[in-house]
Order: sequence, then structure tokens, then C-alpha cells
Amino acid sequence: MGNTAIVQYLRDPRLVAKFQSYCGVRLVLPSDSEDPSNHHKHSNGCTNGYVHGKNYSVVSRDSARWFGRHRTVRVSNSSKAPPDSGESPKITVQTLTLIDLFFRFATELGYEPFYITVVPFFVWNIDSFVGRQAVLLWCISMYTGQALKPLIRWPRPASPPVIRLEYNPILEQEYGFPSTHSIVSTILPFYTLYLTQGRYEYEVVYGVLLAVVWCISVSLSRLYLGVHSVLDILGGTFLSIVILIFSVCFMETCDKFFLYNPLGPVVALAGVIFALVIYPIEKRWTIDRGDTAAILGSAVGVNIGSWFYHSIDNDLTGPFPVRLATLDEFKMYMLRFGIGVVFLFLDKLIVKQLCLWILPVTMPTGGEKDVSKRTLVELPYKIITYGSIGIGAAWFVPMLFDYLHISRF
Repeated sequence: MGNTAIVQYLRDPRLVAKFQSYCGVRLVLPSDSEDPSNHHKHSNGCTNGYVHGKNYSVVSRDSARWFGRHRTVRVSNSSKAPPDSGESPKITVQTLTLIDLFFRFATELGYEPFYITVVPFFVWNIDSFVGRQAVLLWCISMYTGQALKPLIRWPRPASPPVIRLEYNPILEQEYGFPSTHSIVSTILPFYTLYLTQGRYEYEVVYGVLLAVVWCISVSLSRLYLGVHSVLDILGGTFLSIVILIFSVCFMETCDKFFLYNPLGPVVALAGVIFALVIYPIEKRWTIDRGDTAAILGSAVGVNIGSWFYHSIDNDLTGPFPVRLATLDEFKMYMLRFGIGVVFLFLDKLIVKQLCLWILPVTMPTGGEKDVSKRTLVELPYKIITYGSIGIGAAWFVPMLFDYLHISRF
């Protein structure tokens, strides 16, 4: 089998559909007595490819009541209607409850709510040194993955035969290769494992096991939800491994430069602007460039905030013992976390509204009527908003902790 054949095989949506079937995802027909060929017709009268179980496993609605749960989802690209028109045909599917909940939880580890809560929790309560370096490498790896998508331009797996359990009309316009979920699920746990070796006292085997479970769970969740092909996942994982290998050579030097050099904030901001300028531009609007601006803004905000606020973590070398927190320590963790999250929420809300109020009336339209799709509105808005969140998490919130006498030190 040649290289081209291997690529085509790994991109085959039927592999994804087969994995979904193994995980208990089934198409639900009206009842055993009905003719399935009359079910799920398009508005043009053509079947959507799921009938007769030809492309997917099916189960009747009567038996589905006793087996898992069922929901209505959209077929992503089996209609000629635009993805955001709301005209995509709908199907009813049945899933196994525990498996469905597990993979939906795992996939959330790659979305904004995780980054904006769990990562700051780690910085405020555990180790800002490790958290800051992990954010920097997360930014580099995510930018690389996002930039490759419009260059390679491989779409997400076709539906049918895949059942899109996570359907978002905007995401349907985004290319699939490489999977940024598989990138971040490899980068974050394994780079954190690398940073904590020698800094904390724990059995390496447990750290490796946790990192492997995290990586595999998040990656498989993207197959289960039907939003990535096998090649998307493998490509993202391979890319993150390459980045990890090279990053250990220069990441500590970069971190020290951004943290201590007087020009650190200037270079960081200039780097973000340069990265957006060279970012591949699509003829049609997608969310890729805006998401990338948000990622870069978060990272530069953390670096600028860390430059202003020098945490004691930066001077500690360990090794530190790993133990369970006492009740009093846990209460302080939750107190810091609660105050910090409220601050970041208000920060995002206020800065976002200010940007959406000022930028549309001050920046040229570029011929685009939709404000959210104007480049000179979207990119500055994302950089400023998420940059303010990063600065808040790394500077303002720790200063607030010091003022309230609830800092870790």
C-alpha cells in the first residue's frame, strides 16, 4: 500500500463511523414496522445515506427507549444548503449514556472553559512557573496547528456516513487537519510532566499514565463525536510530539527572556502581530484566524502580566513533596479560585463590550457588512479581550490576592 493509499485510508470517514458504532452510536428509526427507506428524506426527496443501515448501524425507536438515550442531530454536509442556513436535515440517534458523557467530558478539555478555569487554578494555587511555560508552548503548538488547516485544506469527515454528534454550523466551515484537540491533549499533559520532573517528588509512572489517559481520551472523543478523521488525530499527535522535542531546547530560554528582559513585553506583542500578519488567509471567512488571535492574545497577556508581577515560584527549584491538601488549604484554593474567576469573567465582559463598541466605529469596514467578520474588528477585539484575561490572571489577580492577604506565599 503506497503513501497516498494510506492517507486516503486514514481519512476514510467509514473508519470514524465504525468507531462510533463500536461505542454504541446508532441511528434511530421510527419503529420496526415502518419502511426505513421512507425515513430521513431530504427536502429534494433524496435519502440521506443512512437508510437500510447501509452506511450505519440502526435501531428502532421502540427498542431505543430501553437502550441508552437518543437525541436529534443534524447531518452536516449531505445537503447543498449553506451550513448556517438551518436547512441541514436532522436525524435521531441513540447513544450509550456513560460512554457519551465520558467522551463529552473529555472533549471539553480542549475548549475555552477549561483553559479559562483550570489553567488559572493551577497558576494561582499550585505553580505559576509550570503554568506559565505550559501556556507559552500551548500557544506555539495551537498556532502551528491552526495555521496548517487553511494550508492543507482537508475537510472534516463526511456526514454521512459519520454521525456528527457535535454540530456547529460555524465549525463546519473549518478544516479538520490537524486536530488541535489532539495537539493540546498531547502538549499540555506531557510538557507539564517534563516540567515537573525534579521539581516535584512523585512516581514518574503515575504521571506518564495520567498523561497517556488524558491524551487518548481527548483524541478518541473527537472520533466519537464525528468531527475528525483518524488522520486528523494522528497528524495532530505527531505534530505535537515534534514540537515537544524541539521545545525542550529553547523554551526555558524564551521564558526567561520574556520574564526578565526589559524588552520582553515589546517583543512578545511584536511577535503576536507578526504571527497574525503571516497567518494564511482564506478567501471566505472562517473562525480560524479569530481563534488564533485569541490564543496569541492569551499567551502574550500571561507573559506581560508575569513580567510585571514577579512570583516567588520563579525562584524556587524544589523538589517539593506531592501531598493532599488539608481542609484549610482546600478552602483557600477555592477562595482564590472563586475570586479570580469572578475577576476574569468581569474583565472579559467589560473589555469585550468596550471593544465591540469602539472598534466598529473606528476601523474601516473593508466592504464587509457583518461586523463580526471584519478583520480590523475581529482580530484587535480578540487580542485585546483575551490579552486582558491573560494579564489579569498573571498580574492583577495575584496582586489582589496579596492585598487581601490570601496569597500562597
